[in-house]
Amino acid sequence: MITKSLQRMMKVAAVTLPLMSFGAQSALADIRDFTVVNDSGLVITHLYVSPTSQTTWGPDILGRDVLPPGESTEIVFPEAEPGVCNYDIKVTGEGDTTAELTDIDLCTVTTVTFN
Repeated sequence: MITKSLQRMMKVAAVTLPLMSFGAQSALADIRDFTVVNDSGLVITHLYVSPTSQTTWGPDILGRDVLPPGESTEIVFPEAEPGVCNYDIKVTGEGDTTAELTDIDLCTVTTVTFN
């Protein structure tokens, strides 16, 4: 059962901008790759990312996996549209609680935290 305070925490999302290091591994990475952190206290069951210009969500990136509270995962763009930086991010948690971030510039943001 989800309390209202947990629902509010899930709806509030903080976006942080840590510095990127440019080692050999990141030289192969897409600039839009980012880390999603679950600091919400709820299990995230679905994660969707789509360009802000789209009106529909793509497939669930987590697939059969989930993102437990306190955990993080890397989101990789194997074939992103060139020149597109602004994306919307949606997560669904236990009990169908959802949170959305819109118009996130993934060319500059490297970590997205849901809390």
